[in-house]
Amino acid sequence: VPLLPWKAAGSPDEARAAFRLLGGACVVKPARRRGPGAAVVRACTAAEAEAAWHAFGGVVVVEQEALLDAELSVIVARTPSGASAVYPAAESRREPEADAGPRLLWSVIPSCVP
Repeated sequence: VPLLPWKAAGSPDEARAAFRLLGGACVVKPARRRGPGAAVVRACTAAEAEAAWHAFGGVVVVEQEALLDAELSVIVARTPSGASAVYPAAESRREPEADAGPRLLWSVIPSCVP
């Protein structure tokens, strides 16, 4: 499955550079997202990417924005001994043009996408 272009940024300067390298609207999110409602911020300028870095702190991911019909997420967990479990795919729909970033409209598990 192809991934969108992205760069990790560990400083405000790296967030600006990542935005410029990716060229165009991006989303910025913490590198270690946890739990429901984990934030995603839309950045239309290098200054907005830097502001998002300051809001999150630490390492962030700056990812080229994509307009999607649906987002599918699969969680795979592995124990230290190597046993693994794969959980059903979750389907999420987001409002793509929200000013503060893609706002989650709904999410369902298992996904309705075949």
